[in-house]
Amino acid sequence: GGYPVSVKNAHHVRIRNCEITGWGVKARDFVDHSQFYYPDGTFVRGKGDPKGCIWSAAVHLHSNCRRCVVERCWIHDPVGTSVAWRYWHPYGAVPICVGRWNFQSVVRFNDLVGSDAHRWDDAIISNGNFTPDGGFGRSSEVYGNFCFLPNDDCIELDGAQQCVACFG
Repeated sequence: GGYPVSVKNAHHVRIRNCEITGWGVKARDFVDHSQFYYPDGTFVRGKGDPKGCIWSAAVHLHSNCRRCVVERCWIHDPVGTSVAWRYWHPYGAVPICVGRWNFQSVVRFNDLVGSDAHRWDDAIISNGNFTPDGGFGRSSEVYGNFCFLPNDDCIELDGAQQCVACFG
């Protein structure tokens, strides 16, 4: 698991021109893609994620960050892949995850490139779906990103965004 770039309770941070590859959790054995074992032998079937496969993000702007920018990064080829919709709601590695109450942050001009062997859950995900504090916070922007081969959403904006621009 883990996050190669992890920003917590910070402001005015710029993550720029990074290449990130080879992070995350790799399943040891797939049996129909809905049940598998992690390398330490822990068994996971369907829903549940004790070892950090869900939202194993290359860049994670945790909750309570302000005015952070992620731009012009090339994020590709995580160690694992995402579960396909055929078996369960997708879960797996994501390039960029934005936490709750993350105000005035910008995610722009990034290349988030999956492959058939290394698909994303979402390319850009925010946590706190359907909650007043979820997702990108007030006055944030998401634009100009190239998102390739997510199994669920390209850009997930499922919180109660206010004045959030998402385009291009």
